[in-house]
Amino acid sequence: ANKDTDVNKFFALTDEQIKKNFPAGYVVTSNPPIVELFELVEPNKHFMLRKPVATILSAILSRKLAGTMAREGLRLGWRARHRQNVSRLVYLAPLITMFVSVSLIQIVNFARENGWIVLHVPHARAWIHEAPYVTKSAFHEGKFDIDVVGADILKQVIQCNGKQLASLPLRGDYGDAYYPRSFVKKPKSASEYNKSDLTLLDICESGLKDDLLTCKAVVDLKAELAQVTEFPVLIAIDEYNAWFQKTVFGYEGVPVKAEDITLIDALRDVDASGYRADRKLANGLFIAATTENYPTKYDFSKQVCASYKRVRKLLHPYTPQELTSLVDYFHAINFRQSKYSDKDVVFLRLMTKGVPLKVFKQACIL
Repeated sequence: ANKDTDVNKFFALTDEQIKKNFPAGYVVTSNPPIVELFELVEPNKHFMLRKPVATILSAILSRKLAGTMAREGLRLGWRARHRQNVSRLVYLAPLITMFVSVSLIQIVNFARENGWIVLHVPHARAWIHEAPYVTKSAFHEGKFDIDVVGADILKQVIQCNGKQLASLPLRGDYGDAYYPRSFVKKPKSASEYNKSDLTLLDICESGLKDDLLTCKAVVDLKAELAQVTEFPVLIAIDEYNAWFQKTVFGYEGVPVKAEDITLIDALRDVDASGYRADRKLANGLFIAATTENYPTKYDFSKQVCASYKRVRKLLHPYTPQELTSLVDYFHAINFRQSKYSDKDVVFLRLMTKGVPLKVFKQACIL
């Protein structure tokens, strides 16, 4: 992805990529705006590469190339070293209700295609509004687990990055909590295996075999990923601002806050104090994408991210240049029998204010 030459071009999200990079296809089947978009242009699945996203993809590609050079023992020139010095935090925000989820899907897909280890949370709000229950954590006092959500995360990283995880040794000491994945169940004694041989994949597999251990496994996996240098790591969370709102949960008559949930506490690396120093990734990017689809009294952009202008990527309505590219795309896929006139394009801009999904819908009835 070249941030200078590829901007405003359309790139396909293939069925093979969806199957490989988005387990169960949940991202493109459970996101209403994206489902609606794909229905409008069926059978095509293309996304425009917008400038804010192109900048991030360029950084991902540069870091991958620099990392490869380092692993192969090649001398890094100034240019390569400079490219490695990209922000470890990106705040992806909509100016109004934009296709932020589309942008995050593009980034996650690109990172996985380029060998990054990715932990992706496509629907953060669902964790505090749609999860079936919370249970008291067996390992973190005063905290609560959502084991079904934790299991989904573990399955995701195993499917997409299992081979890489199997090559990464544990850096932390977790006692006898984890054991080799070759064991059907936890052995009676830790003397039956060598703890120094355990890998990040063993953490994930152990967590899936024991419901009480599931969320602890995600918490410990996140801590391990923060220290990984062998591969670049991407933590990508959509609807991140939802984790600063009230949850639907309570326990023994007391409301359960978002930060009281172990999974959220482990991944909420950016808060009112800033990007927490103890959470920063040794070799990677943390991307927090926000949504305006669920208005609340809590203004995330003012109370948490006011100081992040340097790393903030605002997604604006379509510019005139982007709208022109979109119309060219419509013509290329034969979106309708006749081509759009210049007058049609002006009408589209006036009627939709450049809001992506509105443009697609209005284009259907012109």
